[in-house]
Amino acid sequence: MARRNSVEIVERFWREVWQSKNLNAIDDLVIEDFAITSSGGQIETRDAFKKWVAAFLSSINDAGGCWTPYDNRPRAPVVEARQAANDRASSKATITLADDLTVNTVTEASIDNIKEGDFVGIANVPDGGGTSSALEVVIFPAALKGTGEGDYAWYLKPNSSMTNATVANAVKGVDGRTVTVTYRSGQKKIAIPDNTPIVALAAGKADDLKAGAALFIAAVNGSDGKFTAHRVIVGTDGVVPPM
Repeated sequence: MARRNSVEIVERFWREVWQSKNLNAIDDLVIEDFAITSSGGQIETRDAFKKWVAAFLSSINDAGGCWTPYDNRPRAPVVEARQAANDRASSKATITLADDLTVNTVTEASIDNIKEGDFVGIANVPDGGGTSSALEVVIFPAALKGTGEGDYAWYLKPNSSMTNATVANAVKGVDGRTVTVTYRSGQKKIAIPDNTPIVALAAGKADDLKAGAALFIAAVNGSDGKFTAHRVIVGTDGVVPPM
């Protein structure tokens, strides 16, 4: 494999593997003795990694129609959006909506909507006491249970994680609720303070993309410097996606 800079490899992996679902691209982008730890489990060799990626993509595809394609629109529309960077500063970006764009919505939810057996995505940070503290919570619909399951590094704060897992139990206390969530290779106890943003994810449609709506956009910065989005999450009824 020819030597290339890391940015190019990451951008190609995102574009060709995650977006285009081309598993053969892994042969060109990943060395043969590749190893990675995911959700506490060790994945060794390129072939094993390809199988893991295939299983992950299958878990998303098996979710059915919840990631609803954004159809019945002009080809390659362009939207303007305020871009939230890692420092949460606001800037302006022009983004092209891809042909395979999917739209979802988030609506306001509460701590009482989190039930045992629910699948949730919780951004969290260690609290130093053996548990973690939630930064935000997304409640997935039943059709998406298992999507992206695991515990991954996240960007909201230094040392933060995104934990996509099933709620094993939930206990209400004077300082909020503590949930124990389980995923394939482990579990985590997470405290949810009373002021934590909590939203429910649902299928979206074209009409949800309205002027003034708050968006979370997964966009790729192409070699031409232009942004293209394959997924947009829209806040409804004034809700700001907390991701």
